[in-house]
This record gives sequence, C-alpha cells and structure tokens, in this order.
Amino acid sequence: MKPRSSHFTVPLTFSSRPSQVGGHSGSVGEREWVDISCSTTQPAILQSWGSWSAADSGNESESNSRGAIIGSQDGTLYLFHQSTCVNTGQQHQREISQNSRPTSPPYLSRDSPTTPRSNSPCSSAAPFNVTSRSRIVSGITAEQVEAPKNYVDFDDEPEKLKDMLKGKNPRDRPASLELNLEKGVSRGLSAEPALRRRADPKSLLSATNSPAFTPKSSSAPASPRPRVTISPQGTNDLTLYCHIIPPRSGEKSSVTAIRLLEDNQSFVVLRETGDIFVFSTVDGSCHAAIHVDNVPLQPPVGVQHRDGPHEIWTWQHLDLFEVGESTLIVVSATIDPSAPSPPTIDLADNGALDKSRLAIFEFKANQSLGLSEVHLGKIGQWHFEGPAQALGIYMEDDNIPTFYRITSTGQLLIHSLKLLSPLTMASTDEVLAPGTHISNVASIPLPNPFRRLKSQSTEHLPAEGRQPSRIALGEQHALGNIFPHLDGSIVGLEKRLVDSALLMVVWSETQLLVFKYEHRLIQVISQTKVTGIQSVAWVANHAYAVIFKVNIQSIGPQRLRRFSIDSYDAVYMASASELLITRIGSDGRRELLCGSSDLDSSKSVPHVLWKATCAINALVSQTRTTTMLPIEPGVIIQGSVSGNLCQTNLQELCAGTTNIQRKNISQTQLNGHIVSLHMVQNPRTKERFLVGGADDGSIAFWALDTLKLSARWIIFTAPIEEIIQFPEEEGGPLHGCVLCISRDGTIAVIAIDGFQFLYLIPGSAFALLAVSAEGDNLLLLYTDHRARIWNLRTKEFWRSVGADKSAELLTFTLALDLERFVSESTAIAKSISTNRDQTRSILSTLDKLRSVLSTVLTPGLKEEIDYLCFGKLGIPTSFGTYALFPPTDAACFWCISGDASAMRLLSIITLLRALGLFEELSEAANTVSAFYATSLATIIGPLFKPPSLVFLARRWFEGSAELRQASRMLFDATVARLSDEDANAVAEQWQHYLPCLQPTAERESVTSGLALFLCGYIAAEKYSLLSPSVLTDISKSITLYLHDEQSLYRVLAIDLCSRGFHVWQHYIDAIEILRALFTLATSSRKENITLQNVAAQARLAVLQIASSNTPLFMTTLGLDILSPLDVDHRRSVMQIVAFLIRKRPLVLQPNLPKLVEAVVKSLDPNSTSHRDAVLDTATEIIGHVVKTFPTIDFHMPTQRLAVGTNEGAIVMYDLKTAIRLYVLEGHKERITACSFSPDGRRLVTLSLEESVVLVWKVGTSFSSFFNPGAPPRQGHSGSQPFKTIPFNVGAEGTLEWVHFEWAGDRM
Repeated sequence: MKPRSSHFTVPLTFSSRPSQVGGHSGSVGEREWVDISCSTTQPAILQSWGSWSAADSGNESESNSRGAIIGSQDGTLYLFHQSTCVNTGQQHQREISQNSRPTSPPYLSRDSPTTPRSNSPCSSAAPFNVTSRSRIVSGITAEQVEAPKNYVDFDDEPEKLKDMLKGKNPRDRPASLELNLEKGVSRGLSAEPALRRRADPKSLLSATNSPAFTPKSSSAPASPRPRVTISPQGTNDLTLYCHIIPPRSGEKSSVTAIRLLEDNQSFVVLRETGDIFVFSTVDGSCHAAIHVDNVPLQPPVGVQHRDGPHEIWTWQHLDLFEVGESTLIVVSATIDPSAPSPPTIDLADNGALDKSRLAIFEFKANQSLGLSEVHLGKIGQWHFEGPAQALGIYMEDDNIPTFYRITSTGQLLIHSLKLLSPLTMASTDEVLAPGTHISNVASIPLPNPFRRLKSQSTEHLPAEGRQPSRIALGEQHALGNIFPHLDGSIVGLEKRLVDSALLMVVWSETQLLVFKYEHRLIQVISQTKVTGIQSVAWVANHAYAVIFKVNIQSIGPQRLRRFSIDSYDAVYMASASELLITRIGSDGRRELLCGSSDLDSSKSVPHVLWKATCAINALVSQTRTTTMLPIEPGVIIQGSVSGNLCQTNLQELCAGTTNIQRKNISQTQLNGHIVSLHMVQNPRTKERFLVGGADDGSIAFWALDTLKLSARWIIFTAPIEEIIQFPEEEGGPLHGCVLCISRDGTIAVIAIDGFQFLYLIPGSAFALLAVSAEGDNLLLLYTDHRARIWNLRTKEFWRSVGADKSAELLTFTLALDLERFVSESTAIAKSISTNRDQTRSILSTLDKLRSVLSTVLTPGLKEEIDYLCFGKLGIPTSFGTYALFPPTDAACFWCISGDASAMRLLSIITLLRALGLFEELSEAANTVSAFYATSLATIIGPLFKPPSLVFLARRWFEGSAELRQASRMLFDATVARLSDEDANAVAEQWQHYLPCLQPTAERESVTSGLALFLCGYIAAEKYSLLSPSVLTDISKSITLYLHDEQSLYRVLAIDLCSRGFHVWQHYIDAIEILRALFTLATSSRKENITLQNVAAQARLAVLQIASSNTPLFMTTLGLDILSPLDVDHRRSVMQIVAFLIRKRPLVLQPNLPKLVEAVVKSLDPNSTSHRDAVLDTATEIIGHVVKTFPTIDFHMPTQRLAVGTNEGAIVMYDLKTAIRLYVLEGHKERITACSFSPDGRRLVTLSLEESVVLVWKVGTSFSSFFNPGAPPRQGHSGSQPFKTIPFNVGAEGTLEWVHFEWAGDRM
C-alpha cells in the first residue's frame, strides 16, 4: 500500500464575529461571507465560458455549461456557475440558524487546506491551521454602459476604419463626429480578452495576448444604438459557486492571466509572482501547480545564457498551444519598472524594459481517466529582447511547430521548434503543499549556503548546474519589420491564430495597426490614428474589440458595435456582441453584468448575471477578529481590531460565542489591531509565549496561559510579518532568541529569557524570501536574487553575494487534520474512566466531536434525520461552515462535484463512527451514517453528484484505520448504487491500467493501484458485467501484488482476495492464493510487520474464504498438512487451523474428521523434525477441538483420541504412534457427542437423531496382543456395542445441550 504522503484535512470557516447585515441582526449568513469577500476584493481579470445570449441561455441545462471567473489582485479567484441548484422543498419548524453551509475547499488538493496565516517553527503541531486573510478594497464607482453601434466591412480602406474608431458610421455619415477620448495607456492588461480597468498608464510591457477563443457571433442587422442600462429587477443567471484561495495568496500576488483548457472543464491561472495553477471549473479543485523558478533549466541550444540576478520579474502573459499530444503553457514576464534597482542602473536608458523572459511548461492529462492523473512540468526557459507578449507558437504549412517573436523594433523572427525526449529530465511535477506560503521566510531550505557562496557571487554561477532544456530551436529567420511606420513605441500587442494565418493588432499611444502574417508574407490590413486605447482583445477570428476608458468598440467583418461603460473593475469580451463586466454598484454590492445586444430587438439590454446579497459597508465596520492562532482544538488565540487577545476553542467557534462573552481576554491593549500571532518557547524554562504585533509596528510578548502582556516595543515602521525561532544548540548566537521580521524585511533579534531587545538587522528595498542560519552567520535571500550575510557574533554585515494597513478579516478558515483529530478522539472515547479528570476528558472529546460534526452536516434534507442529529446525538447549531461554497439550500452541497461530495461524506461518516463509540449514541449515529451513505441520491434527485470513486480509493490507500473504514463503507455503498452501464463504464475506463498489463517499472504506480482497486471491487460485486479477459487480468494483477513482498499494494490484493475469491478462483491457481494467504496470516517476522498490518488483513481474508468457499479451503488445508512444501509451511497451516477453531469453529465442523486425521498424521514419530516443529501447535489444536466440539474426546493417560463422524462412525486414534487404531460402527445417524470414562476403558457415544446412547469397550484386552489395531471385543456378538440405551428428549437439541458426567470410573 502506498505510504501516506499527507493528512486528510477539512476546511472549517468561521465569521469574525456576529454582526448585522442588511438591517437584520444575527450572524452573517454563510452565503454572505463569500459574497462580501467578493465585493471587497479588487478584481484584476475577468474570464467566462459559454454563450450569454438569451436564445442560448434557455437551452443550457448543465450547471457547468456556462460560467465566469474573477481573478483578484490578492491572488484568489471567484468561480461562478449557472444557477441550477435544487431545493428539497422541506421546511422545518426547528429554529436552525443556517440549514446550508458553504463548501468551497480553498485549494482542494487530495489533502488541500490553505496556508496558515500564523505559523511558528517551535510550536507543537496542531491538528489545524489558519488561512491567509481576506482584504477589503473600496472606492469603486458605478456608471452606465452603452450598447453596440453600426456595421462596417473589415476590409474597408484605412480611412473608414479611422472613422469607425472615432464613432462615425461610414455608410451614411460624413467624417464629422469627433470622440473626445482621454489619453491613457493600459497599465496591466490580461493575457486574453479578459481586461482590467486601470487609472494610471504603464509601459507596453504590461500588454497581454488574446485567447484563441472563438465564441458565436451574431448576424442580426443593425438597429439604432440603444443606451445600455442595468435592470435592477433582473434575475441572477449565475451563482457565486466558490472562493478559491491558492497557497501564497496575498499582497503582490495578483492574478494576471486566466485561460480555459479544452471542454471548459479546467482553467490555467498565472499570477504575477510566477505561480501557475490548473483548477477545475466544476468544483474549483486544484489539479496541478508549479512555480516558474522551481527547476532552473539551461536555455535551448543556440540561445545565449543570460542571468540577471538583481532583476525583479512580473509574470503577466500566458498562452496555450497544442503541440502533438501535449498542451504547452507559455508564460512570459517583463522587468518590473516599479521595483527598486541599483542607483547606477537606469532601466529606461539601458534598455532593460525591452528585455523579457519566458518559460514553457508541458501539461498532460490522461483524458481517459479525467484529470485524476496530470503532469505539469517545466521544459524550457530563456531570456529574449522584445515585448513579452509578442511571441507564440504556430504550425507552418508543413505542420512543423514554429516559435515566433517580435523584437522591440518590429522585426519578426521565427525558429522551428521541437520537443525533446523527457528521458534525461527529472520530474518537475509539484503540487503545492497546503502548508507552503510565500511569506514564510523560513520555508526555503538553504543547507550550508556559505561554503558555496564564498568562492563566487550569484552573478557568475555556472549554468552547468541547471537541467537541460527539452526545447530545441532551429535556425533563426528574420522576416522583416511588421510595423515600420508605427508612431512611437509599442504600448500593446494582441495576436490570434486563424488557420495558417497570424493576425496581430499593435498599438501605440497615438496609432493602431492591424496586420496579417501568412506563408512568410506580412500584409498590413489597416493603420489608424487613435488615442486613449486601454487595450485590445480579439473576440472572433476576424473581429476584435478596442477598449477605451468609457466605451468599447467591437470591430468585425460586417459591423461595428459600441458599448458605453462609465465604470468597471474588469471586463471580458465574450463575442463581438457580448461583454461581461464586474463593478461595485451604487448600492455598494458587487455585480456581474452581461451587455449583449441584438440589433433587431429593442429589448436587448444588459442584465444582471449576479449581484452580491449585501453591501460592503454592512459588515466592514463590525469585524472584530483580525488574526487567529490555533494551538490545539481546546486552545485557539484570536487577535482583535481593538488590540486585545482572547482565548477560545473549537466548540465556542462552532457555537458562535462572541469575544465579549469570553473571560480569558488580555487586559492590556496594543495601539492598533493585531496583525500577526506566533508561539515561541523559552528553552530554559520551557514556558510558552505568544509573539505578535499591531499595525503600528509594535512587537509584544504574552504569556500563553494567562494572556498577560510580558513585554512590548515599537521598533518597526511596518507591521510584523513572521517569527522564527531556530533550534540552535546551547551556546550558539541565536540560542534562546527569536527573529521578528517586519513586512519591509527588517529583522529584530530578541532574547526570550528576560525579554531583551538585542539588535536590528536592516531591511532591503526587495522582499525577503528566505532566512538561513549556520554557525555565526545569518544568510538573507531577497527577491532580487541577492544574498546578504551577517556575522551574528560581531553584529556586522559581512558581504552581499549576489504599505498600506491590512484590511480587517471577514472570515477565518481552520484546516482541521481530521485523521489526527478522530484518532485522538477515538483513543479517548475507548479509554476507561478511573477518575474525574478522565471523565472530564471523555466528555470534552464528545463535545468536540459534536461541534465539528455541526459544521459538516447538512440539515434540512430529512426531518427525521435532523431530529436524530439535534435531538438524539445532541449536535449543536453551528456558526461555522465547511469551506467556502455558498449554497442556496442544503441540497446544493451535494450538487457541486464528485470530489466535493466524497470529501464531505467522508468527513461526516468518519466523525459519526467516532461518535458511535459512545454506547448511548451508537444507534442514532449508525442511522445517520446509513442515511448519508445510501439515501442522498434519492433525496437530492438527478442533480446529485455521487462521491468520486477515485477520491475514495485514494483515501483508502493513504488514510488511517478510521478513515479507511469510512472510505470503504462509502465506496461499497456507491458501487452498489451504480447502474450496470455506469459500472461497466468505470471498468472500461480503468481496465487498461491494470498492473499485469503495465511494464515492470509502472506496476507500482498510483494509476495501477487505483485501476486494480476500482476494477477489482466492481468485479467482485458485478462480475457478470465484465468479460473473461478483464476478469483474468484482474486476477493476475491480484496474484502479482500478493506474491511481491516489496509491493506497496499487497494489502489491496489481500482485501480483494477476501471480497472476490469466488470470482478469481476460476482464473488463477486458487490453491496457490490460499497458500500465500496462509503464510502472510501467520508471519511474525519483524520485516513483515508494517503500518498496514498485512498479517491481520490476511487472517480476515482467510476467515472470509473459509466461510464462503469451505470445500476448496478444507481440501487445501488437508493437503498442506499432509504434504507440506516445508516445515515452516506446515507450521503456518497448523496455526491457521488453530486460528479458525477459535474464530470460526462451525466452518470446520462438516470436515472435522478429515482435518483431525491430518493433524494426527503430522505427529508421525518417524519424522522427528516435522513432529518437533508442529508439536506445540498440534497440541493446541487438539485441545481447542476437544473443548469446542462434543463429537471429539481425548483421554490423556492412554493418549487415545475419539472422533465422531456425520456417518455415525467413531474413529479411534493413538497419538503416541500417530495412527488410526480402529473404527467403531454402531450408529446409523450423525453422532452428537462422545466421552471417555475416567479410566479410559469405556467410550460413550450419543446421537440425538437416533435417540440412542451406545457404550463401547475401548480399553486394552487380552485379544489385543493377538490382533493389534482391532477393536476390543464388546462381549456379545463382537462388533455390536457393549450396551445400547435408548431415550427420547423430544425435538432435537443443539450441541450445548449435551454433557456427560461420570460418577465413577465406568459409571
């Protein structure tokens, strides 16, 4: 089984405090939390998919058929879906504050919680963390929007195009109407038609590329241009589906580009920091993530290596290109002109702003498996001269991929491009861990950096240490200047591939140029004088939109449309006749608008697609909590806007207790709101302290137990950001010290013992990335790739190698480690209380389980279940919620995606099973578990998303025992509900990845393990649906894992043997499988003891097979006892027999005589070694057999063993010689019991079916000397019993009714 790589964490979100929203008092609604967060964010980019025309909207039935994405300047995203959620129609009289709870896992990674805001290296690992903070931005205005305008021919002469851009109708008007457009240039345009509003100008390096997205274009004739107005009564077509919070979100992490992948099932996101993510449009889960600088690569052959260690790059442009079976993600960056630079360098004078950088990534998704197996790897990087957006890949006429770029002087350069084999490349896959955060300055390991850096600076580090590039570029060809007559420098450039032609729109501050490149020829289409262009976006193959400050003009082959937009935060041109904008409305609520225009219809006016439920000002002034530090479930520290600390716990957060109601509050306030909290420990006294600060630059220490302020300084000019306590050895310069790091990179060194402020290390104009300490030196790494080294003994700088206030927090998300939480709770619940403290601990554990359950359950589905939850189980009403999906009712929680349903169900079932350990709650907990596992599909209806089988299978591989049991329960329930078609589809999807069909190197891959898990369990339940060839492959794969001692998936093979042995036995050697299980079940070697407990799993499999396939099982047992492979194997089999007698005695009863004979023969005195090896086990077996089965009795002095059979005979064995002595035949029916007399000379046998007792002489007689092995003479006719005693007890009894008592030696 694959070792666990991460914990199963669940995100629990809580409001900062109860407040009043919209004039109604009470807690902020769970839906409003995400709405308010969206309203307060500053959008950076807008993207959408699907058609927004009224004709098409009525035909859209799937929730994911159309939607939108807002990328924010803090690096987070808001995902909108079409409103298709269901309502169960059930209303309860019970007062429940919220019957629906948001469920948006912020960055769902098969273990995917977000980064903790406060983290301390010296604190004990708590089972949950806190996410980064939300931010509030205001000051957005709302004005009207103007609709499209007129026709125009795309191929008209440039003069007509000039008239169109000035607002004239070239068909029926002279060139007399002038447009007064404010002069301004885009500051930071998106990488596609998703555009952002900016007030300040910026250079051409911020311009971006348009997408290869071709929406439907309207063909309706022109009509008089209507004024676009917003209808406040418009119904919402979209629902704010979830808030995606990737790792390392926050300040200076703006989203700069969003691109949709094939079928609109996922999208790629680029942030200015160089983070690249692939998210699902279905539920917002993250499929892959990587950073552009993760793996340094050499430039392609022929491209000169250039390393500018002091340059700060801003990644703004993203394009997708299909090359063969791969999707290439090309991102490019420019030098940030606002970043600090050395005083001797003038970025404008030395041409630094004309330099760009690109990185190419290969994205592969196994389409047959959905996106369960993806690869995102870096394959190329280099620097080049020219605008960052003026590059791309297209296919020449000979179908050869060609890389092109345009220099800053307008020269078009091309290279042939080839992807090299990945055999020499190390894997560059990296899914960001939930705990990573760019602001964590201790997150980058720098082992012994000084030895390497002493000899040379980072400017001269060799490129040989980089991995080779997988991009090969051919010879460079210059095809001429594409815009020789462009006035001024380039401000922006947008491109589009149309078949074999490359269309480009280039503009400066005073001119716009459109040209086409095809067959290595450049053709200028139009050249127009125009000012005030914000940006340009291609909206169709031969149509583009020019965006100004107050209007947008869509220019196409047949018409010109004009939209007046007075105010917007971001705009997206969906087509030549449709645009989407987002802004803050006049009522303070964010809205998403669609401005489509059908020129034949007077009713075509833009309408509201989505509008937030409450305004910004309704909550901002009322927020209280500004930071949170979880220590353990019972201790959570909150910092408030008033500068106080208070202690709470998970139960209080779930119950919605306000800060004022809590007693443990710090008495001394800081002068500002708390911005950061960390925990440190005094190495001498082992006392724990809280370290934090306010937004005034102060640093404060509090005692953790009492929250008493111990020390305070105002040192920084910026708020404190991080605390680091290195585990230094005693005597080191940092022993007993903490490093307090401010937001501007200044470091204060403070001794914990005595609270002494020691010294300051000044900051840098560049952001601090990492801190590393070794010996007497401290290395600080900054974003300009410089490293500063300070001597901690002399407090001197050795060498150099190489801020607005935070917004108040609206919500906090705790990433609860559910595995650890449930494991600890289970251990406490199973303990026996012997004193008051243990009783208190057990009751506290019960309250914690109830509190967490209250946040993950979805009340409102069925009244009877709600009564059990609230009435019987005592689950309180929760003021927290499960992640950040804002639903409209309880049923919507289960209509998100298969992964979201599986994650929530797994949390519910795991917690309910732990709650069921309390005897008085067991029945109700089991009932609720059964409801959630089996009845949701019936309650929710056709929109229900069943749990993902792949998600559950992964958790079975990686989870703890409690989580494995819950995931298995859900998996079985889901498979049982699958229709035959669905089950067959899953099997067909995965059967080609079975281990036996893979090369040796791939047999231990995750894909192979999942394939066997899914196909194996489906075959065990519904084998009739699968072909014999598939069943043979499954059986061979099980055998492969079962016999491989090094396999990680051995426990899976054992479990499949248990579940489907009746299927596999027809396709493989069943006896060999049983023998392998016998060996595993009795193995006690240290190397065989693993976390998966293979021996225990094998014993369970043996019990299951013995019960379901008894004849084959007993035959194998008998053969292996009589003819074992070796002594060890015989001992293993004998131990299995002893185990079965203890656990499943009735399974052995029909074949008991044969089994006992095999055990007796194993004691053959002629085989001394075998007899000695199994003597103890055989003695144990015989002892258990005699105690368990009345049909067998043993007389110790004579070493005789009597065994009754179902045929009515009695077999007598002599254990001294291990032979059968004789057979007594007197009964005609099955023998019920037998017993030796105390002296061993008489044997009594009884048959309830005959109602008769027979007495036999079995002692040694005179005739025995003359006829060895013959039964003693019975006194009358020789073979007849010595005595026959009939009786009648009525109906036949059971085995427990029979008992013999001997009054004397023979009585």
